[in-house]
Amino acid sequence: MVSQLVLLLVLALYAWRGARFARESAAGRIGTGMLLGMMGLALVWLTQVPFRLAEVWWDRRYEQTDSGYLEALFVNWFALGAEFLFICLALVIVMAIAGRFPQRWWIGAAPAFVGLATLFTFITPYLSST
Repeated sequence: MVSQLVLLLVLALYAWRGARFARESAAGRIGTGMLLGMMGLALVWLTQVPFRLAEVWWDRRYEQTDSGYLEALFVNWFALGAEFLFICLALVIVMAIAGRFPQRWWIGAAPAFVGLATLFTFITPYLSST
């Protein structure tokens, strides 16, 4: 519950300051969108790190797990990387299609999202080590 509140607070602050980042960026429309998307994903991951560590501490305290703190953070590193790449690819698709078709971008993006979600669903088990 607290982790979700912290996440919402950080994302609200990021949304508030994100417009300023977008104005100051010289990376172009797609480059700026990708930069903002990647920064948002990094903030989501970073805000959850203390709660993940607290969860491991709690589980270790009551002998529910033998995993260490570093293992808890980096055990699914490949899955996190794949998720990051898939979300970045989805951002590029949306921004490219929305630039060409601003009113009806979702018509072209929907099949691409279904394909990405299907591919991610099949790839994820091979990337997770737990």
